Amino acid sequence: MGLFGHKNRYDPNQPRQHHYAFAHRVLPQTLFSDPTFLVRAGREQRLLELWERSADVASKAIRDADLPEKFKAGLDITRCSPDGLNCVLVDVGDRGGALVEMPATLRPTEAVLAVVVHGPSTGPGIDSSSRGIRYFTLERGKTVDGVPQTYLCEWTHGGRRHENYGEAGPLLEAIEDARIGLTDRQKLRKVFRVALLETLDELLRSGTLDASTGSPASTR
Repeated sequence: MGLFGHKNRYDPNQPRQHHYAFAHRVLPQTLFSDPTFLVRAGREQRLLELWERSADVASKAIRDADLPEKFKAGLDITRCSPDGLNCVLVDVGDRGGALVEMPATLRPTEAVLAVVVHGPSTGPGIDSSSRGIRYFTLERGKTVDGVPQTYLCEWTHGGRRHENYGEAGPLLEAIEDARIGLTDRQKLRKVFRVALLETLDELLRSGTLDASTGSPASTR
């Protein structure tokens, strides 16, 4: 049964609220408060605990939201499986960081990956609230023609503002297909994430993601 007793009426254009809350609310807010959260030993257990807590955060947010009941009924607050959730320490050029692989996505704006970049930086919303990190997401979406696509985005101003830098490449359905064995999905994602980190390094070095360059950005 769906929210408020409605069955199978979830809006396919709205993300699953647990998945969304983790990648776009709980995880970035945690990192902007504690930049070492993913660097210290025990990161895997902390990440899993954060994933589980995000389900409760999402449910409470929807219950408390001042929204029409009909709209709430279309939001999927089902608890999602953590299968595929993983974190690895990475280098983005000469900067340290961490890459979080999310459980398989299903709907628009759910994050495929999140990349945390440490070190001095400039860009939109890079101020004291950023605590020396930048938090990027690779998000599921689709073109105006309905073709699956990914978008490179960033949460700035300490997680209060969302920047969309545009299309990042076609969505590789294989890395998101839950019917494919988890081990095979992880192998495919490893290749995919190397390409993403190289691209992100190039963009940071070139200043493309700096506000001063007038890069295309939208907020939500």
